[in-house]
Amino acid sequence: KVAEAEAAALKGEWTKVIQLLGAWPAPLAIFLRTPEGQLLASDARALISKGLGLLGSACVHLGEVEQAEEVFRIGIQYAQEGVAAADLFRRLGEALLKSARAGEAIAPLRRALAFGGPQAEVLPMLARAYLERKRYVAAYACLREALDAGAPEREIQAELRQIEGALGPSLTAWKAARLSAS
Repeated sequence: KVAEAEAAALKGEWTKVIQLLGAWPAPLAIFLRTPEGQLLASDARALISKGLGLLGSACVHLGEVEQAEEVFRIGIQYAQEGVAAADLFRRLGEALLKSARAGEAIAPLRRALAFGGPQAEVLPMLARAYLERKRYVAAYACLREALDAGAPEREIQAELRQIEGALGPSLTAWKAARLSAS
Protein backbone atom coordinates (compact mmCIF):
# COMPACT_ATOMS: atom_id res chain seq x y z
CA LYS A 1 0.00 0.00 0.00
CA VAL A 2 2.90 2.38 0.65
CA ALA A 3 4.11 2.16 -2.97
CA GLU A 4 0.57 2.85 -4.22
CA ALA A 5 0.23 5.75 -1.80
CA GLU A 6 3.57 7.17 -2.90
CA ALA A 7 2.49 7.03 -6.55
CA ALA A 8 -0.79 8.75 -5.66
CA ALA A 9 1.06 11.43 -3.68
CA LEU A 10 3.35 12.16 -6.63
CA LYS A 11 0.20 12.76 -8.72
CA GLY A 12 -1.32 14.93 -6.01
CA GLU A 13 -4.15 12.45 -5.41
CA TRP A 14 -4.37 13.09 -1.69
CA THR A 15 -7.79 11.51 -1.15
CA LYS A 16 -6.46 8.29 -2.65
CA VAL A 17 -3.54 8.34 -0.19
CA ILE A 18 -6.05 8.66 2.64
CA GLN A 19 -8.15 5.84 1.21
CA LEU A 20 -5.08 3.59 1.07
CA LEU A 21 -3.53 4.43 4.45
CA GLY A 22 -6.23 6.18 6.46
CA ALA A 23 -6.94 3.16 8.64
CA TRP A 24 -3.31 2.81 9.75
CA PRO A 25 -2.84 5.24 12.68
CA ALA A 26 -5.04 3.71 15.39
CA PRO A 27 -3.90 0.07 15.01
CA LEU A 28 -0.28 1.14 14.57
CA ALA A 29 -0.39 3.26 17.72
CA ILE A 30 -1.65 0.22 19.64
CA PHE A 31 0.76 -2.19 17.94
CA LEU A 32 3.75 -0.07 18.90
CA ARG A 33 2.95 -0.67 22.57
CA THR A 34 3.05 -4.46 22.20
CA PRO A 35 6.18 -6.61 22.59
CA GLU A 36 5.98 -7.48 18.88
CA GLY A 37 5.78 -3.80 18.00
CA GLN A 38 8.81 -3.02 20.12
CA LEU A 39 10.84 -5.74 18.38
CA LEU A 40 9.87 -4.72 14.85
CA ALA A 41 12.77 -4.80 12.38
CA SER A 42 14.22 -1.48 11.24
CA ASP A 43 13.20 -1.97 7.58
CA ALA A 44 9.57 -2.56 8.64
CA ARG A 45 9.73 0.51 10.89
CA ALA A 46 11.08 2.57 8.00
CA LEU A 47 8.31 1.44 5.66
CA ILE A 48 5.63 2.19 8.26
CA SER A 49 7.08 5.63 8.99
CA LYS A 50 7.23 6.38 5.26
CA GLY A 51 3.56 5.44 4.88
CA LEU A 52 2.60 7.55 7.86
CA GLY A 53 4.57 10.46 6.42
CA LEU A 54 2.61 10.18 3.18
CA LEU A 55 -0.66 9.97 5.09
CA GLY A 56 0.22 12.99 7.22
CA SER A 57 1.12 15.02 4.13
CA ALA A 58 -2.20 14.04 2.53
CA CYS A 59 -4.02 15.25 5.64
CA VAL A 60 -2.15 18.57 5.46
CA HIS A 61 -3.06 19.03 1.79
CA LEU A 62 -6.70 18.38 2.59
CA GLY A 63 -6.69 20.88 5.44
CA GLU A 64 -6.73 18.40 8.33
CA VAL A 65 -3.63 19.67 10.13
CA GLU A 66 -4.57 18.34 13.57
CA GLN A 67 -5.03 14.83 12.14
CA ALA A 68 -1.71 15.22 10.32
CA GLU A 69 0.05 16.10 13.59
CA GLU A 70 -1.16 12.88 15.20
CA VAL A 71 -0.13 10.82 12.18
CA PHE A 72 3.34 12.41 12.04
CA ARG A 73 3.88 11.82 15.76
CA ILE A 74 3.06 8.11 15.41
CA GLY A 75 5.37 7.96 12.40
CA ILE A 76 8.16 9.57 14.42
CA GLN A 77 7.77 6.90 17.07
CA TYR A 78 8.24 4.23 14.42
CA ALA A 79 11.14 6.02 12.72
CA GLN A 80 12.93 6.63 16.04
CA GLU A 81 15.95 8.42 14.55
CA GLY A 82 17.90 9.14 11.40
CA VAL A 83 16.74 10.36 8.02
CA ALA A 84 13.24 8.87 8.36
CA ALA A 85 12.68 10.78 11.60
CA ALA A 86 14.19 13.92 10.05
CA ASP A 87 11.72 13.73 7.17
CA LEU A 88 8.74 13.34 9.52
CA PHE A 89 9.90 16.18 11.77
CA ARG A 90 10.35 18.37 8.66
CA ARG A 91 6.85 17.52 7.46
CA LEU A 92 5.40 18.24 10.90
CA GLY A 93 7.23 21.55 11.15
CA GLU A 94 6.13 22.55 7.66
CA ALA A 95 2.50 21.69 8.48
CA LEU A 96 2.62 23.77 11.66
CA LEU A 97 4.23 26.66 9.81
CA LYS A 98 1.58 26.57 7.07
CA SER A 99 -1.19 26.58 9.67
CA ALA A 100 0.12 29.81 11.25
CA ARG A 101 1.68 28.03 14.25
CA ALA A 102 5.22 29.23 13.74
CA GLY A 103 6.20 29.02 17.40
CA GLU A 104 5.21 25.36 17.51
CA ALA A 105 7.04 24.67 14.22
CA ILE A 106 10.44 25.61 15.63
CA ALA A 107 11.05 22.47 17.72
CA PRO A 108 10.17 19.91 15.01
CA LEU A 109 12.26 21.79 12.44
CA ARG A 110 15.23 21.88 14.82
CA ARG A 111 14.79 18.14 15.41
CA ALA A 112 14.72 17.58 11.66
CA LEU A 113 18.13 19.22 11.46
CA ALA A 114 19.43 17.26 14.45
CA PHE A 115 18.45 13.98 12.77
CA GLY A 116 20.25 14.91 9.55
CA GLY A 117 17.54 16.62 7.51
CA PRO A 118 18.73 18.55 4.45
CA GLN A 119 19.88 21.95 5.70
CA ALA A 120 19.16 23.75 2.41
CA GLU A 121 15.53 22.65 2.74
CA VAL A 122 14.91 22.82 6.50
CA LEU A 123 16.81 25.98 7.47
CA PRO A 124 14.72 28.35 5.33
CA MET A 125 11.55 26.97 6.96
CA LEU A 126 13.11 27.36 10.40
CA ALA A 127 14.09 30.93 9.51
CA ARG A 128 10.48 31.67 8.50
CA ALA A 129 9.27 30.29 11.84
CA TYR A 130 11.75 32.49 13.72
CA LEU A 131 10.80 35.46 11.56
CA GLU A 132 7.11 35.00 12.38
CA ARG A 133 8.06 35.07 16.08
CA LYS A 134 10.16 38.22 15.50
CA ARG A 135 13.37 36.43 16.43
CA TYR A 136 15.32 38.22 13.73
CA VAL A 137 18.86 37.27 14.74
CA ALA A 138 18.00 33.56 14.85
CA ALA A 139 16.21 33.87 11.50
CA TYR A 140 19.22 35.64 9.98
CA ALA A 141 21.60 32.95 11.28
CA CYS A 142 19.41 30.22 9.75
CA LEU A 143 19.33 31.98 6.39
CA ARG A 144 23.12 32.45 6.39
CA GLU A 145 23.54 28.73 7.14
CA ALA A 146 20.99 27.85 4.47
CA LEU A 147 22.97 29.81 1.90
CA ASP A 148 26.16 28.03 2.97
CA ALA A 149 24.32 24.70 2.60
CA GLY A 150 23.31 25.53 -0.97
CA ALA A 151 19.85 27.04 -0.66
CA PRO A 152 19.11 29.30 -3.64
CA GLU A 153 19.40 32.94 -2.59
CA ARG A 154 16.40 33.94 -4.73
CA GLU A 155 14.15 31.69 -2.61
CA ILE A 156 15.07 33.42 0.65
CA GLN A 157 15.56 36.97 -0.63
CA ALA A 158 12.24 38.25 0.75
CA GLU A 159 13.06 36.95 4.23
CA LEU A 160 16.53 38.51 4.11
CA ARG A 161 15.03 41.89 3.16
CA GLN A 162 12.50 41.64 5.98
CA ILE A 163 15.25 40.87 8.51
CA GLU A 164 17.44 43.68 7.20
CA GLY A 165 14.51 46.06 7.58
CA ALA A 166 13.83 44.89 11.13
CA LEU A 167 17.44 44.93 12.34
CA GLY A 168 18.38 48.04 10.35
CA PRO A 169 21.62 49.79 11.34
CA SER A 170 22.54 47.09 13.86
CA LEU A 171 22.84 44.49 11.12
CA THR A 172 24.72 46.89 8.85
CA ALA A 173 27.20 47.65 11.65
CA TRP A 174 27.64 43.94 12.39
CA LYS A 175 28.30 43.18 8.70
CA ALA A 176 30.85 46.02 8.53
CA ALA A 177 32.63 44.80 11.67
CA ARG A 178 32.70 41.28 10.28
CA LEU A 179 34.20 42.46 6.98
CA SER A 180 36.86 44.55 8.68
CA ALA A 181 37.80 41.61 10.91
CA SER A 182 38.42 39.44 7.84
